[in-house]
Amino acid sequence: MKAVIIADDDTAIERISIVLKSAGYDVIIYRWLMKALDNIEEIAPHLLLISTRDYPRHWKILSQYVRSSIAEKNNEHPVQIILYTGDEFSDEDRKKASELGVRGVFTSCDVTGLEQLREVLEHGNDIFSGTLTPDEPLPSVAQILGQHDAPPASGSAASTSSAAAAAETLEKKEILSPSEMAKNIFGALDLDDDGNQYEFIFTAPKTHKYITGLVKQYHNARLEFEPDYLPEHCIEPDDDITEATLLKDGVPYAVNATVSGLSSGLVTFLIRNS
Repeated sequence: MKAVIIADDDTAIERISIVLKSAGYDVIIYRWLMKALDNIEEIAPHLLLISTRDYPRHWKILSQYVRSSIAEKNNEHPVQIILYTGDEFSDEDRKKASELGVRGVFTSCDVTGLEQLREVLEHGNDIFSGTLTPDEPLPSVAQILGQHDAPPASGSAASTSSAAAAAETLEKKEILSPSEMAKNIFGALDLDDDGNQYEFIFTAPKTHKYITGLVKQYHNARLEFEPDYLPEHCIEPDDDITEATLLKDGVPYAVNATVSGLSSGLVTFLIRNS
C-alpha cells in the first residue's frame, strides 16, 4: 500500500507520516506539487493526501488529474484522496471536494485532527483503511505519537533533512493533458489572444518558498502574475527564477523566468524554456 503526501510544512509531514505508516502505508513525500504531478501516474498510489493549506488552488487540478488518469488503470481500487485543510476550508471548497470524489478531510495535525484522519481512513471498512480494522484495533493517535520523538520545529534543518530522506524520486515522464472536466475546474483565469488558460507557480530564489497566484495576462512570453501572498524582499527585479512551472490548459511545463517588474501587487515575468 502506497501513500503520497504533498505538503510543505515539516510538522504536518512528520505527524501525518507517522499515522499513515502505523496503518501499514509506505509513505512518499513531495514538497513540490508539480514534481508530484510529473510522477504520480508512475507511482500509482493507493492514497493521495494533499495539504490545501500549502496548495490552496492546485489541489483541485491534481485531484481531478489523478482521478481521471489513474482510474482507468486501477478500476477496482481507485486512488483515494484525502485533504489536510485547516479551518479556513470554505463550504464551496467542500462541495467541490465532494464532486471530485475526495474521501475525506481533516483540519489539523494535533491529536484531534489526526484522529479525524484515522476516521477518514477507516470509513467504509475497505482496503484503504490499511491495518485499521475492527478486529485489529491500533493504539490511539496520542499513543502512536508518544512512541516517536516530538517533531522538530517547522523549518528546522533536522526536520527538513528527515522529510527529504523520506521522499522518493522517480524518473520524470511526460504528462498527458487532463480531461475537459479538469480544465473547467482549473478556474476562471484571464486568457491570452489564443484563448489558452494559464497558471503559474514558482520557488522564490531567496526564501525557497513556493509562490502561487493568478495569471492575469500572458502574451509574447510576458506574464503578469498576481501572487496569493508575496513575502517582502523574496524577489527583486532581474531575479532569475529557475524553479517554475507554467500550466497551459492544465498541462505543466517546466520553465525559467526573469522578474522584469514589480508594481501594485503584480509581478511581471519574462518566460523562457528551461
